[in-house]
Amino acid sequence: MIKIGPATVKALDASIVNWADRADGESVRGACPLCLLFNPNFAGTEKLSCEQCPIGIDTGNPYCEDTPYAEWEIAYAEDAQRHAKAELNYLLNLREECVPTLPLYLILVVDLDERGEFKAHVEDEGGAELFSYENGELVEDGFMKSNLDTVGLLAHLITLGLVDVDARFV
Repeated sequence: MIKIGPATVKALDASIVNWADRADGESVRGACPLCLLFNPNFAGTEKLSCEQCPIGIDTGNPYCEDTPYAEWEIAYAEDAQRHAKAELNYLLNLREECVPTLPLYLILVVDLDERGEFKAHVEDEGGAELFSYENGELVEDGFMKSNLDTVGLLAHLITLGLVDVDARFV
């Protein structure tokens, strides 16, 4: 069972449609919707990676290695269509293993911010603490631009696997 958020469900479903078109011999333009979401070469951020994609989670490898995609990529004509059908079947089976989750709403709670001391933690919508940090450690390590940079903090939490790409601060 692979838990995926709404954005990932949408991208996986769109990828399935693309591969169904390829399997029917139709031409598909544009990048894979999952790659657009997770692959750093397309997503424009090094904070996300193929390992967070449901395919990467399933195979343990980046760039759709160990899926029929690799054979499709180098195949010609009829073979390409055969490999596209194999990739479609792989994605349909993967979709059955995926369990959609609701987006996780996060709250940044500043515990202390005075006289050069800073402490904060992140809670989920139920009030459970997910992560804590202090005194600019994430700023110094390059994950955040400031102690209150929720964009950088969210990317770090995603990278750590603590939240899904659909999580948002409220």
